[in-house]
Amino acid sequence: MPFSDPGALAGKVIDLLDNESIRHAMRKRRLSIWAGYDLAPGGAAAIAETFDRARAERRHYCPVDFAVKPLDKRPGELPPLKLDHLHNMTDATGHAAARPLHGAEL
Repeated sequence: MPFSDPGALAGKVIDLLDNESIRHAMRKRRLSIWAGYDLAPGGAAAIAETFDRARAERRHYCPVDFAVKPLDKRPGELPPLKLDHLHNMTDATGHAAARPLHGAEL
């Protein structure tokens, strides 16, 4: 199911909510996956090691030409800077303003 298809995703979520046996199978699968981990102190380290190992093993799957440019190298891709919220949150000197938010009383 493509995640870019919200209708398909919604359909699968609805199916999952409507089907107790699928949810039960997911629970059992989750329990069997995590059964080998001790979640007491030190158990989290084993989980972190698992993720580190998976990340290291799959590093070579990244396309060679894949690169993320820093934000300062792609200014046209950024939305315009909006600072209205700072005006609403501060007084004329730039200090935090004690104003009610969204009609709330102080």
